[in-house]
Formats: sequence, C-alpha cells, structure tokens
Amino acid sequence: MSTDDDLLVRLRDMWDECDPPPAVLADLACFALDHATADDEVLDVVRGPRLAAVRGDERSQLITFDSASLTIMVNVTAHADGSVRLDGWITPPAAYPVELRLPTATRSTSCDGNGRFAFTGVVPALAQFSVRANGTVTTPAIAL
Repeated sequence: MSTDDDLLVRLRDMWDECDPPPAVLADLACFALDHATADDEVLDVVRGPRLAAVRGDERSQLITFDSASLTIMVNVTAHADGSVRLDGWITPPAAYPVELRLPTATRSTSCDGNGRFAFTGVVPALAQFSVRANGTVTTPAIAL
C-alpha cells in the first residue's frame, strides 16, 4: 500500500471513530429511495424536529416542509404508550389525498377543506408523507 493510501485509510478510520455516521443513515437513504419516483416533487425541511415539553408524559415536535407548490406542517405528539399522533396542515388548503409511508405499511387519509389531516396510533419509525396535489409531492424521510 502506498503512503497516500495508508494515510487515507488512517484518516477514514479516525473519522469513523471520532464522528461515525448516524446508525439510521443507511435506513433513511434506502427508505427514501424505495418510495420516491422521478416525477415526485420533494419538499425541503424548513424547520426540523424540536422537542417541547407539555403536560403529562407527552412530548411534541413541529416539523415544516416547504416546496414551490405547497407547505406541510406536521405536529408529532408522542404518547406514554409509545405511539405518536401526527396532526398536519397543508397550504394552500384543499382536500388533498395524503399518504403516510412507513417501512411496514402505508396509511391514507385526506385533508379537510382547510388542509388539515391526522394520523393516530402511529408506531414510531421512519416515515414520509406523500400528497397528491397537481402531481405528487413527497417529504424527505424522517424518524418519528
């Protein structure tokens, strides 16, 4: 092995030890690629998960996704039984079909006329939202 190759191997080993990739990174990438199509518009995460204390044993976080065509805000509330509730709002509001994609299943609902939707009893896992609004709009995969 050349000196350069040896140096690069040692450098990689150092970074693997000091700052390893998150354990969920490979799963996130595979999950996102498995569900995305070339025609999907992918939203950007504007505001990521931030835990906020609330009464009792519940915790919630608000995540905002944005694109040129719409914005999705999702409030994730964790319950003491380990499940989460997802309350979402889409602007501009309309009765869009919404899918919650999980590794083991896909759940569907529709927004009301104000762009609101909800999923209850969700087991925390990697998740993506897909909205049919003048084409398909998909969020990046997130860990609930």
